[in-house]
Amino acid sequence: MSRRHSLPRLLLALAAFVPALAHAQLYRAYLASYGSDANPCTLVAPCRLLPAAISAVAPNGEIWILDSANFNSTTVDVAKSVTVQAIPGQVGSIVAAGNAEGIVVEPGISLTMRNVSIASSAVAPGSEGIRMDNGTLVLENCVVSMISTPQVYPIGIAAGGTVSIHDCVFRGGFNGVSLGGNVVADISRSKFVGASDAALRITEIANGQNALVNVSDSSFFSNQYGIHAWGLQGTSSIKVTVTRSTFSGNLYGLYSDSQAAGASTLISLSYSEVAGNTTGLVNCCGGNTITSLGNNHVTANGTDVSGTITALPAK
Repeated sequence: MSRRHSLPRLLLALAAFVPALAHAQLYRAYLASYGSDANPCTLVAPCRLLPAAISAVAPNGEIWILDSANFNSTTVDVAKSVTVQAIPGQVGSIVAAGNAEGIVVEPGISLTMRNVSIASSAVAPGSEGIRMDNGTLVLENCVVSMISTPQVYPIGIAAGGTVSIHDCVFRGGFNGVSLGGNVVADISRSKFVGASDAALRITEIANGQNALVNVSDSSFFSNQYGIHAWGLQGTSSIKVTVTRSTFSGNLYGLYSDSQAAGASTLISLSYSEVAGNTTGLVNCCGGNTITSLGNNHVTANGTDVSGTITALPAK
């Protein structure tokens, strides 16, 4: 083939290749207060709002927030697995407003958030900071601040999934974190303050479903309930393990509750302090157990214990 005939074909191939590059999804997308959603979400031309960055990034990619601002204008639908993180020293904010969620994580999707602030609008409160059903949620170094009334939920997991929360702060809200369904959760080094109901509630576990929650090195202060494990369906199971944590200033420190025949609720407490609450430990109704190792300090509450607490020897 002559060079004269091959050149047009080469130009046609390049013309087809360049648009493909322009529309290729990024491994890492960028957001900034000075960005524009008309930009390609690159470091030199960042986008402005989180939905645009999610659209630009490849599945399992990263979204970096470059400076402090709010990065949503309405509910953010997360339909691909991504990591969203603000760079150190900056506060990337997501606000729930208008009785809607700030973020909705679709089933089967994994969302990781680091160094992000999630809040409810003071003018028009949202319903939930993050809602997820049957997905994976990881929160690290996040602050979740929600209005306590009406019933606003910072984190709502209604139909199960996997939840990891580490080094986070939850302020206000009706429930700080609400877990339901076949859920597995690990919570460590986190603070729960000022929930008008339960700082951590595990409930809405259907027949045959199991919830497994591990809490360690965390504090629960000035909530109605610190932890409320609430079995509402027969043959459901809730197991909560609490280690090296403190409960103070709550109406109820830890509350094991079951209102359905066949439902099983267990809270196991070790190396923890329950002090200065109106009632420290409550084992209510049938099918429930609270086990307390001999290494706990349950003292100086209005009432230390209500119901039967199973004491286990310290190990």
